[in-house]
Amino acid sequence: MPLTPKQEKFAQVWHATGNKSEAYRQAYNAGNMSDEAIRVEANKVSGNPNVSLAFAELQKAAQKRNNVTVDTVSQMYLEAWHLAKKISNPSAMVSAAGGMAKLHGLNAPDKQHVDHASSDGTMRPTTIELVPYVRED
Repeated sequence: MPLTPKQEKFAQVWHATGNKSEAYRQAYNAGNMSDEAIRVEANKVSGNPNVSLAFAELQKAAQKRNNVTVDTVSQMYLEAWHLAKKISNPSAMVSAAGGMAKLHGLNAPDKQHVDHASSDGTMRPTTIELVPYVRED
């Protein structure tokens, strides 16, 4: 089933901004709505199977266009971690490790075990505590 013009705009703005509420504001007449009402309606629209499919297709096209894969992003996080270690920046190391964990679905709200390369290049297990990231639109 084809999307309505408003649904199409919603999917495009959602993809461009990553923000469902902003997509709703731009696609629908939301001038007199509260932020909470916009959030609720945006979640309803994003839950529409046709809208979700359109969003997924936009993501897939962007990934293909930019040649982005889990492997390439993993490599970027790993390089960032090594650079952070080289310049002795523990905060950046944690950030890179957290990004890598999230990318690979290890962001459950409990302790996770990950392997990392030690200074001699061997892989060592490390336990880190991760908390889920919840985006508020």
